[in-house]
Amino acid sequence: MSINNSRRTFYSIQVINISIIWAGIWGLTSVQVEPLGESHNVIDKIQNRLSGWKQQCLSFAGRLTLSKSILSSIPYYHMQYAKLPKILCNEMEKIQRSFLWGDTDLSRKPHLVGWDICCLPKNEGDLGIKRPHHMNDAFLMKMLWNLITKPNDLWCKVLYSKYGRNKDLRVAIDSKSYDSPLWKALTGIWKQFQQNIVWQLGNGNNINFWMDKWAPNGTSLMSITNQTFIDTTLHVRDVVTPSGEWDFNFLTSNLPSTFALQVFVIPAPKDTDGLDNIGWGGTNTRDFTIQSAYDSQNSRAQPIQGDWKALWSWKGPHRIQTFMWATAHERLLTNYRRSKWGVGASPICSGCDKDDETIIHVLKDYPLATEIWIRLVPSNQISNFFSYFD
Repeated sequence: MSINNSRRTFYSIQVINISIIWAGIWGLTSVQVEPLGESHNVIDKIQNRLSGWKQQCLSFAGRLTLSKSILSSIPYYHMQYAKLPKILCNEMEKIQRSFLWGDTDLSRKPHLVGWDICCLPKNEGDLGIKRPHHMNDAFLMKMLWNLITKPNDLWCKVLYSKYGRNKDLRVAIDSKSYDSPLWKALTGIWKQFQQNIVWQLGNGNNINFWMDKWAPNGTSLMSITNQTFIDTTLHVRDVVTPSGEWDFNFLTSNLPSTFALQVFVIPAPKDTDGLDNIGWGGTNTRDFTIQSAYDSQNSRAQPIQGDWKALWSWKGPHRIQTFMWATAHERLLTNYRRSKWGVGASPICSGCDKDDETIIHVLKDYPLATEIWIRLVPSNQISNFFSYFD
């Protein structure tokens, strides 16, 4: 009996999931995410979770763990079949940000580090909190990936038939005003998605010569062509002569000589080479992952300097890790910091009444801190230890 019930439950879940996708394809309003406070009540779900937590009893590390593991994941189900409104994503971030820094209904605590920094990857010196709109796009990229790699699936055939408009979707993907919200969302992220698609040359029948990334330079040849007008429907195999060699005249007349020679040295594709293989440029295995799709949208051009890998891999209490992280960012709430922000009267240390209460003063120069370091650091290294920070 329990086995049959489990089967029925599993079948029901599959039917619901398929129904949602199909409804999104055909543009039914019942699954469109409506403005804030309506439809899926994502905000209510987040608020209900927060109401069960004693926020005042949680450390910053505890709030960070709950924020990343629970609050961030609540809207993931809806992100897999629809584009959430920007106002909804912003409200989710606002709630998450307030919870992380310990805000209450009566008071607002200092937000020591900017939210944009908190949401960057941990290996770049940040907390790795997922931004809702980027995560939403990552889930939609997965749908695009399946659309390309599994074109024979029924839902893919429906999309190709309804929106392909007799074109290769890799060449021309667009949306009309009357298309479904799901398709509009997919076309909106197509350009960014396409930047991560790479190809391994096989017989050349499925690779677009101009649009796809298959050449040694790692970019599409359309970006380097010296021609004003090109045939964007051309496949790699179309540039091979009947004798099985590259069409050298075509290459040299349409590409700069350097790039034409790079293509020419590649063995010309033939039928015995097998099928062309598509890959995802965001991973070493060339397999698509949600995490790599998210990372492709959320990377800092110049990571914050520091040995962040050593920090986050340290085998110690998480609350001490987050304390060291805040210290490395120079964002401890000292009197000196309060004074600079205009929320404190004096930057002087209230313990010694002599020096400014900076981070270095609190952790090294304050008499009690100095006494602790003298007991911890070997006597033959104590002078080097203190001079290192001067």
